[in-house]
Amino acid sequence: MTYNANGGVGAPAEQKKYYNKTLTLSSVIPTRTGYTFLGWAKISDVVSAAYQAGASYSSNSDLNLYAVWKANTYTVTLNNNNATTAGTEAVSAVYDTAMPSAVMPVKTGYTFGGYYDGENGTGTQYYTADGTSARAWDKTDASTLYADWTINTYTITFKDADGTVTDTVTVNYGTLPAAPEIPAKAADENYHHVGV
Repeated sequence: MTYNANGGVGAPAEQKKYYNKTLTLSSVIPTRTGYTFLGWAKISDVVSAAYQAGASYSSNSDLNLYAVWKANTYTVTLNNNNATTAGTEAVSAVYDTAMPSAVMPVKTGYTFGGYYDGENGTGTQYYTADGTSARAWDKTDASTLYADWTINTYTITFKDADGTVTDTVTVNYGTLPAAPEIPAKAADENYHHVGV
């Protein structure tokens, strides 16, 4: 009787089954980060268990058992960081699986850069700027992700009455532009001062 942790650690030691004798399966339970142990099965890629730890086994045949695992689900709060339109507030992320679909937030005057586990675009990115999964969920507790915003910059062009560009300045959204250069008006050659 052999046990395979099947991606986990701490599988029970091999046991011997004697003819016509009932064997009690090991009560030792393996562990796997981000997963819950469901029991044992004869093949490695099933989602339900055929045997439980400590169960009785009476067949007169060898048995190679594989741990059956279920990925855990965690609540992930999406902090939109003062967005104008909030988007999805929380998702249920499954360990070792791509991030689930979510509606991304919108913030007037800013460009969204995705969701990170650190503030201001620091740490690990879990959602991209277009709202797709950037990586599989790999935390083993409820967590918060933070929206990353980059303030938009705009160019302002100043022209005089005949359309000639006199100055250009750049300005961040929500801030006042620097004062432009004041153009000088050339004297009109056809103008003659007439004295009194």
